[in-house]
Order: sequence, then structure tokens, then C-alpha cells
Amino acid sequence: QTVAEHLRRTAEQAACDASFFGAETLAKLAGLTHDLGKYSLEFQERLQGKAQTVDHSTAGMAECCKQGAISAALAVAGHHAGLPDGGGQGDGPDASTLLGRICRAQMGKLPSYEAWQREISLPKVEDPLPKMEKKEGIFFTRMLFSCLVDGDYTDTAAFMDRVDSHPPADSIEELWLRLQAYIAPWFPPKGKLNTQRCAVLEQCQSQGEACPPGLFTLTVPTGGGKTVSSLAFALAHAKSQGLRRVVYVIPYTSIIEQTAQTFRNILAQACISGGNNGEIGRAHFTNRQIFGIVIKRIKLVCRPAAARCSACSAGRQAT
Repeated sequence: QTVAEHLRRTAEQAACDASFFGAETLAKLAGLTHDLGKYSLEFQERLQGKAQTVDHSTAGMAECCKQGAISAALAVAGHHAGLPDGGGQGDGPDASTLLGRICRAQMGKLPSYEAWQREISLPKVEDPLPKMEKKEGIFFTRMLFSCLVDGDYTDTAAFMDRVDSHPPADSIEELWLRLQAYIAPWFPPKGKLNTQRCAVLEQCQSQGEACPPGLFTLTVPTGGGKTVSSLAFALAHAKSQGLRRVVYVIPYTSIIEQTAQTFRNILAQACISGGNNGEIGRAHFTNRQIFGIVIKRIKLVCRPAAARCSACSAGRQAT
């Protein structure tokens, strides 16, 4: 795979994920620039076996900075080592901070990488980061970073395994129909316990369709049908809000395995990814990673955010 092919495919994947929060063009810029430093002679020599360390991410960061795209620059600078600190005005070219690396580029301390201009055209962008409140900007940058890292990993895996990096996924509407077919024999309910379970299920479906996005709780005793009812709420809500995925976050392995198997029985094996979580969609990641998205800066922790773009998240306590 050539550098240009990888850049274009990474940009395509990243832009697709980022389109759901209005950052498609920024993600495309990040994808197209993240490996520009690999065009340098020094990096090509390294591929041929020469033992030398080459900084290949600062070049793309510098190209993003030329457009004032600081969020994209941060994502590109950190796509291997993790999001860098911004740094201070006194940071020199040897500092690993964003300002230090900008200084390095401005002082001409990067290997020459101009060959990219013969193969790659960069989009013009406007970065909304300077206009955002601090917390909003931090989360926006993490989401953009996640989309870039996910696109990079996805394309690399697709090339190495010779598989399609964009496998077709069942729509939320199709999953909803499968759920309805599964629960149809439960009605009309027989017995007091089943009557209560079905009442909870119907309430979850109606509220999922009617409620705007927000935080919701479901408190039901053990044996009350929380697993299927919560799935019904999540799919109803995702369907009514035009969301693409449901991410189910659970604390313990035993409950994860039990819940994932129930979902597979209802929705089909291909729709469920399982690890220390269950996601109706694509990637899988741990409970700890879900919450690490907002507080960590390393790439393997932040990558799952891309899978949550336009997703309904459901959580469950151990009961």
C-alpha cells in the first residue's frame, strides 16, 4: 500500500465518522496529513533498513497549522503517541508539546517531505475550536482524534487482512423489526409476572420513541426483564432520533456474556461485538475505555469515541 492510498482511505473513514458531529472536512484534513512525514527521504531509508528514528507526524501537524486547524493539528501530532500538551510560548524545538513541535517546523528542523504535493490535495477548512467553550473544545478535539485513530487502524487492518474496511451493517430499523419478531409471542401475556414484564417492555418502547435525547434510568427488580426492555428502549430511541448504533456498557464479564448472548439470539451474531462491553455495531472496547474517552489522551483509549458517533448508549448496574 502506498502512502497516498493509505492517506486517502484513512481520510475517507475518519470523515465518515466525523460527519455525525459536523467535523467531516477537519477529519478529512487530519486523515490526509497524518503521515505526510513518510514522504521524506529519511523515512524511506528507514523502510529500507537504515536504523534511524524519524518524526513523521509533525509534518502533517505543520500543514494543519498553516490553515489554523489546531484541533486537526493536535490529532495528527498525537496519532501515535497520544494527544500532546499544548505547551507554552517558551517551548523550544526539542519539546514534545504542540508549541514545541510548531517551533521545530518553523525552524526547518523537519526532514524534507514536499513530495506529497504531487499526490495529495488538502481541503480548505475552518476550525470551530477557537469559538468553543473550553470543555466543549476539549471533547470536540478528542472526538476528532478518535476518528483519525480509528480510520488509521481500520485502514491498516483492512489492508493487512485484505478485507473491506467498510463492511455493511444492518440498520437500526432492521434490528427493530427483529426485536419485534422476537417479542411478538409474549403478547398477550400469561400470568401476573409476565404481565408486569410486558408492561415494563411496552413502557420502555413508548418512552424510547417519545423522549428527546437525554439521560434516563430504568429500575426494575431482578427477573423483571431489564435486558430486553433496555434493548427495546435503546432501539426505539435510536430509531426515532436517527442514530446509527447502540453501545451497551456493563460492569462485569459474567453479565456481559449473558447479555451479549441474549442480544445475539434476538438480533443475530453479526450485529454484536463483545469484549468487556457489548456494542450493536462495529468496534468493541472495555467499560474502563468508555469513561476514559473523556479523561485520557492515549490513542487506544480515545479510539472508541469514533464508534459512539451518532450512537445511543445504554448502561447497566450489577443487580
